Amino acid sequence: MFHGIERRESSRRIAARFFALLAPMLVLAAGCSTVASTPLADRDVVPAKGRRLLVISIDGMRPDVLLRAEAPNIRKLMSQGAFTFYAESTDLAVTLPTHASMVTGLQPKDHGILINSDSAEGAEQVLTKPTFMELARKAGRTTAMVASKSKFSILDRPDSLDWKSYPGNKSDPNDKDGKKFDDARVARRAVEILREHHPEVLFVHFPGPDTVGHRDGWGSPSHVAGVAEVDRGIGAILAELDRQNLRGQTLVIVTADHGGAVKTHGGIDPRSRYIPFIAQGPGVRRNYDLTLQKGLVVHVEDTFATALEWLEIPRPEGIYGKPVWAIYEKAPKGAPPAATEPAKKPKTKKPQTAPATAAVAG
Repeated sequence: MFHGIERRESSRRIAARFFALLAPMLVLAAGCSTVASTPLADRDVVPAKGRRLLVISIDGMRPDVLLRAEAPNIRKLMSQGAFTFYAESTDLAVTLPTHASMVTGLQPKDHGILINSDSAEGAEQVLTKPTFMELARKAGRTTAMVASKSKFSILDRPDSLDWKSYPGNKSDPNDKDGKKFDDARVARRAVEILREHHPEVLFVHFPGPDTVGHRDGWGSPSHVAGVAEVDRGIGAILAELDRQNLRGQTLVIVTADHGGAVKTHGGIDPRSRYIPFIAQGPGVRRNYDLTLQKGLVVHVEDTFATALEWLEIPRPEGIYGKPVWAIYEKAPKGAPPAATEPAKKPKTKKPQTAPATAAVAG
């Protein structure tokens, strides 16, 4: 089963079961901050050509585990941004097909990456659809990708990246060793590329939670501790943007490809399906839970569309992803009517009373 009507229907069925576990943690995490829902800055102040983008994917990041972890940098992004812990992975909920959806805005059946391994591991797969990095580079932006797994070579389409770092990357002698980088190495390489090259669009992939989840189990103490390691890496990347005074021009998106349960993941199990989506940057609401938006369901493909909308780059026709307009305090140009309006309190009907002449039942 792929996305579409069936997917949205299944979302409603599984939401009720997952909510009982996650809702109390959301209250604790978001309730610790009292920041008003006001923007950091008007996004229109930042010209389109001056806008920067940082997309961070945390592999295997189940939302409730994130809320249990020591993650001050991610929590700060939440308090300064808009978020939901009910964003949805693809129906496959595995790493490579879902990341292909994240960066192309397409469902797996449309981008064609259906196997969770690269060609070097015997899977003859080629991504033929453009990524947001590729479209940004064609629009004149400089781009970079730092990923932890060799299979991410599939996302490295021709002429899409100015700088890149992942295991087996032949363009950098430092990347030729190993099949996987750890979180510390990913953070270090991302900071180095930011410091040396200043890419305008940067995609970063952290592997830790997925690695530990497969080894020790999702939700295990070591899994929770692994999230803290990722958070430190995110803090280092954000600190480098601060050092360069670029945060005021940068939309930051932190999300994931899937969650997991026991020692695996996949399919429409809510523990695999639900992922976080956190956005922070110019014009973005502060401390805003996107579930306040009636009918809004964020999908992993929406990262692609939200990225291009922020950069003011036209989106290809026929993509599944849609911009998450509701992250913004004011509706951007081109947003549909009421795209940023929160759900309204339903009107309550006054109770009907029997006419004065009516008989009273005994």
